[in-house]
Amino acid sequence: MKEITMDDIIQAIAQELKTLFPKVKVYDEGLEQGYEEPCFFIDFIRENTKKMVGNRYDDTVDIRVVYFQDFHEEEARYKAYKVRDTLNEGFYIIEYKEMHFRIKDKDIEMQDKDLIFTFKIQFYAKKKIEEEPKLDSIEKITEKEKENA
Repeated sequence: MKEITMDDIIQAIAQELKTLFPKVKVYDEGLEQGYEEPCFFIDFIRENTKKMVGNRYDDTVDIRVVYFQDFHEEEARYKAYKVRDTLNEGFYIIEYKEMHFRIKDKDIEMQDKDLIFTFKIQFYAKKKIEEEPKLDSIEKITEKEKENA
């Protein structure tokens, strides 16, 4: 099981958005100015990790995707509804580099003419555990230290 990074999750979401909306720019890091509308911004909110048996973990990451549309376009509100429908129908399982992320608890809110799409990504991870020295090794090291003292 590959170790999953936050960059993997963000890139998976960006890839899915680009697949669903090939003509819309996707930004995966904050920009204060200079972005082109229409576009998506991907934003990490929080992560919750629960330890399971052994070195396995149940991770849930909260994500916010904001869709800024071009206010100069006619029927902007109608286009926002179409984007909403596509997001609602398209985000269930995201596949990225042989990893699969399950989408849960989707929420879509309209603010002015922009869409705020929040959801949770749930995945299971197996984290590497560094092996601690065994007791026999520690005893041998201690005996050598006594001899050298």
